[in-house]
Formats: sequence, structure tokens, C-alpha cells
Amino acid sequence: MITFLRQASSSILMRIVLATVVAALVLTLGISSFFIKNASKQPVAHVGSNIIAAADFAYELENKKHALKKHFGRPLSDQEALGLGLVNRTLSELITRELITQETDRVGIVASDEQLSKYMSEMPVFQDSTGKFSSQKFADYLNKTHTSERKYLDELRKQLSRGMLAGSLDAQLTRVPKIFTAPMFKYLNEERDVEVITVEVDKLPDLPKPEESVLKEFYEKHVQYFQAPETRSFDMLLLNFQEISQTINITPDDLRTLYQQTDNKVAEKRSVRMLMLPNREDSIKARTELMGGAPFEAVYNRYTGDLSQNAPPSQELELKQVIPEVGSEIFSMKKLHDVSEPVFLGGKYAIFMLTDIKPARTLSFDEQKFTLLKRYKTDLTREKMYDYTQRAEKMLNSGAKLSEIVEVFNKEGIPGVVLLTWNKVTDKGKNIEGDSVTGLSAFDPKILSTAFDTPQHTYSDPQKLATEDYVIVEVTAINPAHQRSFAEAVNQVERYWQHEQKRTQASTYVKNIKEGLEQFKDASKLAAANFGRIDVLNKTTRANPPQDPKFAGIFMQLNHTSSSTDIVTDVTANWVQIGRVAGTYSVNMDTFNAQAPNFVRQVMLPLMSKDLLSSYIAALEAYFPVSRNEEYFSNFFGKEELKNATINQAPDF
Repeated sequence: MITFLRQASSSILMRIVLATVVAALVLTLGISSFFIKNASKQPVAHVGSNIIAAADFAYELENKKHALKKHFGRPLSDQEALGLGLVNRTLSELITRELITQETDRVGIVASDEQLSKYMSEMPVFQDSTGKFSSQKFADYLNKTHTSERKYLDELRKQLSRGMLAGSLDAQLTRVPKIFTAPMFKYLNEERDVEVITVEVDKLPDLPKPEESVLKEFYEKHVQYFQAPETRSFDMLLLNFQEISQTINITPDDLRTLYQQTDNKVAEKRSVRMLMLPNREDSIKARTELMGGAPFEAVYNRYTGDLSQNAPPSQELELKQVIPEVGSEIFSMKKLHDVSEPVFLGGKYAIFMLTDIKPARTLSFDEQKFTLLKRYKTDLTREKMYDYTQRAEKMLNSGAKLSEIVEVFNKEGIPGVVLLTWNKVTDKGKNIEGDSVTGLSAFDPKILSTAFDTPQHTYSDPQKLATEDYVIVEVTAINPAHQRSFAEAVNQVERYWQHEQKRTQASTYVKNIKEGLEQFKDASKLAAANFGRIDVLNKTTRANPPQDPKFAGIFMQLNHTSSSTDIVTDVTANWVQIGRVAGTYSVNMDTFNAQAPNFVRQVMLPLMSKDLLSSYIAALEAYFPVSRNEEYFSNFFGKEELKNATINQAPDF
């Protein structure tokens, strides 16, 4: 495969693509006018002997802005990106990536062609239907992303090399001194009873309707709340897959014929238990013990320090499900309890113990008939659905309306064909007042996106939904976004006014409760008198907080209290809470020795490896000095401090 890649990279076409890749990326991703004018070779930072070009910075920043677009419902401006910290973070990540890249070159960590080829062969985007690497899919990907093969391979090699460096750092951490582990274990596992009193805003009684002048004043003060988004009214022709499938009749003879035409072979399956160890020496010792008959759980405990009961169970695998290096080991073992040679995977060594063999075989008709029935029925229903949608399209092209198509299909006895109508719906599936539209949420979100992509008084193409239903949408009216007048929004104004008054009341009630608790008054009476509800969360720990998201905020506040007698509050849009620790139960340190190995592996080592990598990255500036082009950012983003741009966390490799 690497030979093919090298040959392709020398072609004239690939060189032309490389020369135009930056311009193509700009056009494809819609980078803002600022970046189109400035996506040049000028540096935004120097890292060692290399630079970070403005074009690369622009590309990475635009990706971050694009990722947030769905949350904001619109593209972000450059100044908004600055305000959200995207500019600083993008520069930090690029500097960190370049530092690690140069360090891999300095210490001689370079991914080989074989590692590169293996990694690419496992990427689903480059695989054909059989799971093998497809040269055509790779070429299509390069064409689609407007990049050259050489550039892609160079970047991938750097990415793999960075991962190898990070893996070598992780491998250095195998033990954590007890002096660090015990206090952390005690802190995270201390059990506490937490008392929470919640005043829910929406459950407070409505206030009397205010005078119109009060509502008008509220409207004028908060006019930005009453913007009406674009809404659309549309009709939808629905062809229901399940109902149409009920009309399909399949005889036993049909199934027999299908069985004879089908490959009913089942591949050989093998079950194995896997043990991952940080070095080859330990993996060879563990293999020797397993081959000598030692229990897997005991070997796992001895070489990982983890509890025996946490040893990984058997996994059933087919050859096509695993990478070649692993498959050749697993499927070459001859008998149960055989143990493979160590296989180097992701910075560690894996050994596999064979626990079961299921030979390849041919399924009988009785074993296959229900699977064949479902498959055959589904295929025939899909054919019918295609015929119906094609027929509906022809009728629409001849001037028929959706309602007329439904009438014709119903007269012919075709089930599952209905016409549904929705009026003045936003792209969020809500009405102009902000309430969810009845019935629409039960359907695929693709319906809404289709309605907002279809021009007024036109029909969409037939759309296949996740349920395999088909729909055709006609947009009957488009109401543009506008500022709602007071008269138009009066009901919404009153609702928002009520909510704001209730929030103020809720805060007052919680203040009353807090003052009462500080005077040692009865919590139940205080809650009852102030529309509060009491929840006592028994035996909670910092390591396992309550799963109910309603308690997440107050629990976090309590984690930072300096004394168990502290009373804390948490305010959200929908409720106000007050919380205190009602009782604490110290950790029984007799259990520490038993649980310490698992705690170190699952908690301490990940924390310390992250910190080790961060410290290592920070120290790299001694070898590769970093300087930022402050003038560049000042010119285009204003006077923004870009100090300490190197990120203090492990980056994504």
C-alpha cells in the first residue's frame, strides 16, 4: 500500500493539488474575509527553527468556530471567537503540537512506513465493504479534502510519532507512593449524608396578572427576548415503512429458494482473554506462568496490581474483526489454554489466552429462516417504497397535490400513506411562543431540516428517514424573523414576567431557609413554609456523586466547602437550592490496601501521567524557544494578551 501511495504522490496532479490546497480549504470551509486576505506564510509564532503560518492558524480556528456553529445557530464572528477564548486556545494547541513534533525528531521517535500503512488500513474511511484498504477510497478522500497525498502522509506520520512519544511517557509511570495515594483515596471515598432543599421556580404559584403598563415596561426593558425567529408552515406526505411491510406475503417455498441462494456459512470464532503489560519482560514471564497452568486471575493480579475480580473476561472474535498481528496469533493457537506470543499494541504488550473455539460451519434452514424472512421482507418492502415514491413524484410533476396523492393511494388500499400538516414551526421544532409543536418531535429531525431547505410553494425530493419511512414535504408559507410587537408577544411577555418574579421569590425563600438553619431551626418546617422540598442524599462520595443532574451544581459547591457545617447555595434558571453536609463517615483505611492497586491504576496514574506530559511539554521551550507574533494578533483582534500560550494539559494526538 505504501508503494502505491509513494507513486501517487509523485504525480503532476498531486503536485498541483498541493500547490492549491490552502486556497481550496478557504473556499471549502468558508473562512471569513479577514482570513482570506491574510492566510499567507507570515508567522503567527516561531517554535524552535519552525514557524506556525497564519494560514494554518486560520484553518484550525475556523474548524473550532464551525464546531460551535450548531450551538449558536449561526456562524461566529472573529471577535466572538476571541471572546470565547478560541483564538488563544488555537494558538496554544498549534504551539504544543509543534513542540512535540520537534521533540520526536530530536529524540529519534519516527513512525515507520509499516506503522503508517497499518494505521491507514484500519481507518474505516479508507476501507471497502470487505474491510480492506481501498486505494480508490483514499484517492477520493484526498480529492474531497483538496490535499496532496504527500502532505497527508507527512501529517499522519507526525501524528503517530507524537502519540508514540506520549505513550513512552505514560509507560514511565507504574507506581505511586502511598504518601500521595492514601490522602487522595480518603478524600474521594469519604461518605457523606447531604441535605438539599430545593425551591423550584415553576412550581411556585402564579402572581396576579399585572397591569398592562407593568408588562409594557418589562417588554421594553427586555425587548431582546421577544425576537420571533423564522417559521415555516408545511404539509408532509408520509409513507410508513412498517405498515406497508405488513402487506408483504412470503411463502415457505420463497424462503427455501432464498436459503439455497444465500451463503449460510459462519466463520470460525475464538474466545480469548487478554492481558496488557507495560514491558516485554513481564509479558514473557506472565505467558510462561499461564502456559504452566497458573489461573488467569492470579497472573493478572500479580502483574498489574489490580484486584483479581477485575481481570478482563473472555471476548469472542472473528478473524476479520482484529488487526493482522493479533489475528495471526489468536487463530494460530492449536488448543484451549494456549497462550500467544507478546504483541506490541499502543505502547504496551498484549498476550492472549485461548478459552474457546467455535469451528466454521453452515447454518441449517431452521436456524436461518427467521433471519431470511426479515431480510427478504425488508428488501421487498424497500422495493415497494421506492415504487410508491417514484409514482408520487410523477404525479407531483403532472400537477397533482399531496392531498390528491394520498386520496389515490388510499382508494387503492395502500396502507400507511397519510398527509400531516404543521403551521408556523421554528427550525427547533417549536412554535412562536417557544413551546414544542405537538407531534413533530416523534419524527426524524430530518423532516425539519428538509422543511427549512425547501423553497416556498415547492416540493422536496422524497426523503428516507432513519425509520425507513419516506416523506415528501411541501412548504406552504415562510414567515421571516422579526421583532415581535408588544401586542403580538403579550402572552409571552406575561409568561417571562411571571418567571422572573418567581425567581426573585425563590431566592428570597432560600435566603429565609438559610437564615433559619443558621439559627438551628427545624429544616422540615423551614422548607414547608418556603415552598421547598427536602432531599437527603445518603452515603454519597466525591468519587461517585449523585447521578441526578438536578443535584450536580449544589454537590459541586459542597465539595469545595471548608467545613461540614457550611451552608451553600446554587442558583439556576429553574430552581434555587441550599445544601449542607448532614453527616460524615470516615473511610475505613483497613480497606485501603485491598483497593489501592485498582485506585492507583484507575485514578492516580491517569492524573499523574497527564501532569507528567504537561510538565514535559512546558520544559520543551528550553530546547525550542517560543515567540508569538503579538503584533499580528493586536492588528486583527485588538490588544489581546497572548501570554503563556502553551496549554497546560495533554493535547489530542
